[in-house]
Amino acid sequence: MKEFKKIRLPLGDKSYLQDVYVFLFRKGNRFILFDAGLNTEESFNALLYGIREEGYELKNMEALIISHYHLDHCGLALRMQNMLSIPVYLHERDREILLFFKKYVEHYPERIKEFYCSYGVPTNIMENITEELQVYKALILGPTDTLPLKEGDRFEIEEGYLEVIYTPGHTPGHISLFFPEKNILFGADLILEDEWPHGGIYPHTARYNPIGDYLRSLKKIKDLKPEVIIPSHKNPIYEPEKRIDEAIGFMKRKIEEIYETLKKKGPLSLFQICDLVFKGYEDVISYFFLLSLSLGYMRYLLEEGLCEEIKREEITLFKAKE
Repeated sequence: MKEFKKIRLPLGDKSYLQDVYVFLFRKGNRFILFDAGLNTEESFNALLYGIREEGYELKNMEALIISHYHLDHCGLALRMQNMLSIPVYLHERDREILLFFKKYVEHYPERIKEFYCSYGVPTNIMENITEELQVYKALILGPTDTLPLKEGDRFEIEEGYLEVIYTPGHTPGHISLFFPEKNILFGADLILEDEWPHGGIYPHTARYNPIGDYLRSLKKIKDLKPEVIIPSHKNPIYEPEKRIDEAIGFMKRKIEEIYETLKKKGPLSLFQICDLVFKGYEDVISYFFLLSLSLGYMRYLLEEGLCEEIKREEITLFKAKE
């Protein structure tokens, strides 16, 4: 019998990815769950069905480990915690973000509008984004009564143990789980088979350097040498080193492209950088994520001394440093 079970949970129209995997790890007549899916009835029912397929009931859960604070990974955690009084584990840096949401969720879309407008994104575009974000307010509240996770923590399972690997970048507190007995890394959203890493910046992570963290995390996992990486979306990665090198190469080329664009055309606003460097998007929310990603790259360039911020009519612009 397999040591773990992938359970597919639907995301409906809340994500272009369509679904997310959570992972059940056996521990005798109990189990540990890695991630909790979206807070919808459809997702909850799919989770119950997947658990029962493995011969368990929800009451057999011993603990819930959350990879990161995003709504498709921690959404059902509060419901299960209230039903079962189980321990929920989350890295402290992502718990701080959920505490921020808990305090400011009612007016959070408006905070996003003000934040990105200060970087030169036109008001009408941000008004459209703000309107779309209203429906997500009820979904972004995750668990805050959690136990902390740190690098090297271990969780015993039926065939050995899971080790916490701190892999920030996608979020400040993102973690992965390593299963040494099988040399498998459960990478959550660290890296996917056919998409590049996304490390965006929002009002609640305004001073964060996601791209810098991402590059360090990918190097850490490359040095770990897992045989396979199983992400939370799409298919397993059977050539981890190759895929990691591809991701690092893409990010470094994007850094160079942004820097050269700033040298030739700057100073530029975030809005201009996004449209020049991150071309093409399907809808309003996709464009919002591209704006956040653009800002993530700008934070990296700032911290590496490759550019500087300047103010022009209360708008922050970016200027290349020679």
